[in-house]
Order: sequence, then C-alpha cells, then structure tokens
Amino acid sequence: MAGLYGQKDASKPSAAASLSVPAHRFGVSELNTIVNTGVFTQELVTAKTAEWTVAGLDFVGAVGALLKTNADVDYEQLECLGLDEGIPERLVGTFRIKRPLGYSGDLCHPGSQEYVAFWADWDNTCEWTYLSTVKVNVHDIPSIPKDGLCYTAILPVDVSKIRQSCKKPKIARVRAVLSWSVQPSTTDPNALNFYGNRLDAHVQINPSEPGTPENPEIRNIGGIPVEFIDTYTVSDNADTERRHGTATDQRPKFAELQRELVSDLIPRSEEYGPGRHPFDQRYLRRNTLMMFNLVAYSRMLLSDFAVSGGKIEIAEFHTPAELAALRQKTLINATGYGSRALFDDQSITPVRGQLARLIPQPEVNYGLFYKGVSFVPRRDGLVFQAVGEDDYSGFNDATAEPDPAEAAFAVNTIATLFNTG
Repeated sequence: MAGLYGQKDASKPSAAASLSVPAHRFGVSELNTIVNTGVFTQELVTAKTAEWTVAGLDFVGAVGALLKTNADVDYEQLECLGLDEGIPERLVGTFRIKRPLGYSGDLCHPGSQEYVAFWADWDNTCEWTYLSTVKVNVHDIPSIPKDGLCYTAILPVDVSKIRQSCKKPKIARVRAVLSWSVQPSTTDPNALNFYGNRLDAHVQINPSEPGTPENPEIRNIGGIPVEFIDTYTVSDNADTERRHGTATDQRPKFAELQRELVSDLIPRSEEYGPGRHPFDQRYLRRNTLMMFNLVAYSRMLLSDFAVSGGKIEIAEFHTPAELAALRQKTLINATGYGSRALFDDQSITPVRGQLARLIPQPEVNYGLFYKGVSFVPRRDGLVFQAVGEDDYSGFNDATAEPDPAEAAFAVNTIATLFNTG
C-alpha cells in the first residue's frame, strides 16, 4: 500500500514516503489487530518499526494517529437509512464515498470492504437487537465526481412476527453503523470504529392481521409472494387435455420435465361436466397450483445477489473470441436465443410468446385456459397469453415486435367465457 499511495526518495533510505493517503488509513487492518489486542511488547514495536521503515513509513506515528481517529467521515459517510416495504422487507442503508483514493486499490484489484451493521429496536424501547452485517466492496476511483459516489447496503428482514393491525400503526426504530475495513461490533450498538458513522431512523411496518394455527397466513415462500389458486381448463367438448403434437411430427419434442420428474407432487385434477359450473355446456378440469409474483421474485434475486457481493455489468459480445477478454476464469453461457448469433448455432430454434397485461384486480383469484389462451391473475396485473392448441405455437418464429391483434385475441377469447347473451 505504501507503493500504491506514495513514493519514497531513493537517495534518503530513512526518509518517510510522501503519501496521498495517510499510513494509519491504509494500514488500519494491521494496526487495528495490534491496537485491539493491546500487545505492545518492545520486541513487537521494534520489529514493526523496522518493517515499516523499510517501506518508508512511521509505524509509531501511524499507531498514534489511529488512536486519535474515531468515527472519521472524511472518506465515507452513512447518509440515509430506511425500510423498503417490498416482500420480503429490506433495511436499506446508503453511504457516500467521498474521496478518489484510500480504498486499497482500483477496480482491477480487490479493493476494500465497507461494513454496515444493522440493528433494530422493534418496540421503540431503546433495547437494540443486532440483526446482521452487510459488506460492500469499494475501490479507488480517481475520476470520482465532486459529490462522490453512493453505495447501498441491503439486508432482507423478517417482520412478520411484529406486524400489527391496520388500526394500530407499528412504528419501530432501526440503526445502521458504518465501518471501513474493520467489522463493526455485534454486541454494542453504540460502538463506532475508526472510520464511519452511525444513523438512526423510525420506520413504519406494513400492517397485517396475524395468522393463527386454524387460519394460517401463506404470505411468502423464500421471500417470493405466493398463493394457491385454482386454475380451470375449459373445453367445448369432453377432451380437456392439451395436445403435445402428433406422433408423426418431425419437429423436436419439448421436454416434459414436470410430468416426468415431479408428477407425484402435482395436486390431482378434478373434472366438471356441464351443469356443475357457470360456463354453460362446456367441460372443465380444475387444478390447484402456486402462483408467484415474478416482479417481487426478480427483486429478491437481485437483492440477494447484491448482498452476497455480486455485481451486474452490462456488456455486448459479438463473437466467442471476445469472451476471452473477460478476467473471470469461469463463464456460464445463459445467453438464451442470443447464442444462435453469438456462437453461430443455427440449431437453436426460437419459440415466440407474447403477454398481454391488464390492470390488477385483487378480487380475481383463479386462472383459466380456453381455446389455446392462458389467463393468470398475477398481483402486478392480469396476464393473457395465446399459447396455441399445442406446444408448437410460435415454433421457429423469431418475430420480436408486439402483435396488437394477438393481444386482443387473447383477451377476447377469455372474455367469451363470460358472455351470457
């Protein structure tokens, strides 16, 4: 780090380096270990002094400077703390990196960690509960804007046990503690390290009637909003099975993994003939399935990915040779239909599909399938899709433009089930 942040005068072996970042900053990890253990033997001081002198650094001076440093916010500062009301709820702390240097290397190097410890006082009684610590990787960015760079630490939290009725708002207090390079305390919510600060906020917990053993609340599974719905396959004749192509069809067959691998886990269907339902003289088959809110699912996956230290970088590749320029040693090809052009693989066949969405209607809690059109009442909007009478609808169709006529057909086909005239 002395070589990274300073240059030593070679004509003066004992001279201290001229540093762009002070030694007690970039040497905080090593110095903290010594300071916190309290091991200041003469032998250790002599050895470290000699080691640091070779690098042009003043070990004793750095220790003294670090001992005078407490909650320094010249390099980073926690500025905002709140509760995201998504599912699951997430505590979100935003901090600002203020300087171009002092974070242990640029983007081509490991950099350093900013730690954010989250605490909660759910009942607002000044009794803090430690939740967890999130780490965020930061680097030297010489071209940093004048107002710095903002980063976010995100922690999913389970607040299901503290929810209250909408008649009694639940207000809680939360705390975030920022610390650079040295992990913050997990036992003392008031402790501050050398660099970083502390921030408190009051938040409101979304209301919910608590579930009971007799009437449990199925709210989410693994953070994915989910509910069991009944879906009805409607047919004008007694055959309600969807076709999968003919025996003489020369096109490649689609995998039936659900039927082959987990058929014993799928709830059994129930048949209804004319007169046993409100859809005139048609035939129905009812199935029960789980419906997931894909918008919330995507948010959860991205959140978990970010919390685990993942980064998203957008890049465009035109040939496989360009992949060799990536610094990562392991690549997973999940480019989908893009693989056809990227690897010039003409065996990859597109299968076109299109969704039509209407505004959400919370009172609609069932799905329908009729004349090759699927309807699902997702919470972010009603979804209609013309999937065809068999698996080959859209096969080898690379059209990417939306088709308004197809959207209207899908909606109107389901609407005919409700025509009573």
